[in-house]
Amino acid sequence: MEKKSNQKRKNQKSMNQAVEFNYERVADWWPLCFNNSCLAADKCMRHFAATHASADVTKHVCVTPMAKGYGKKCNWFKEKEIITLAYGFTTLFDQVRYKDGAALRQALIDYYHCKRQYYWHYHGERPTSPEQQTDMQEIMKQFGYDEPITFDRYEQAFKL
Repeated sequence: MEKKSNQKRKNQKSMNQAVEFNYERVADWWPLCFNNSCLAADKCMRHFAATHASADVTKHVCVTPMAKGYGKKCNWFKEKEIITLAYGFTTLFDQVRYKDGAALRQALIDYYHCKRQYYWHYHGERPTSPEQQTDMQEIMKQFGYDEPITFDRYEQAFKL
């Protein structure tokens, strides 16, 4: 059990080093944590993001030092995790039967709540999260397409 845990930590450490953190992905409303004395600071995404804030960031929502729920007991703790974001699905309809095309496109527009959101993801202007990728695959299955969706490009990133 301990070997697996150590191996997981090593893998996570090497993944963290390989993935470059993009502070621009941090939303203004997403709380950062500057509590260096927290026992889980090295594992916490909020603390990691705070330490990577650019010099021009002078104002941001933060967890106060009074939030003393150290480690995983802290209500604000968010484990550092690497995810695969997908961008663009411009070839999605290449293998779709003509009779399914309009209904499938509408189902995806409904999933993204509007045409604008749908086209941002379609053209790769916005990342598609792993959860969204799974949901899109389920929609495809409803139309009888079991093949995995191939996106235009993929990127490893920290989950925020």
